[in-house]
Amino acid sequence: MLVLISSDDITYVYSQNKKVEIVCFSKREFTMDNSLDDFLAQLDPERFFRANRQFIISHKAITDL
Repeated sequence: MLVLISSDDITYVYSQNKKVEIVCFSKREFTMDNSLDDFLAQLDPERFFRANRQFIISHKAITDL
């Protein structure tokens, strides 16, 4: 099934067991077969950053450091 997800809705994306999991602000989760690198290439670098090898995080999701 194809589900369109706005990048505004994405809280973070992580890789686990060779699958990419997308977590939205609404707490909904979606699984993709693409690699994390492939997914990162589709995102705006002004709005998302790679925290480590497993996580891509939305700047909007950061509330405190």
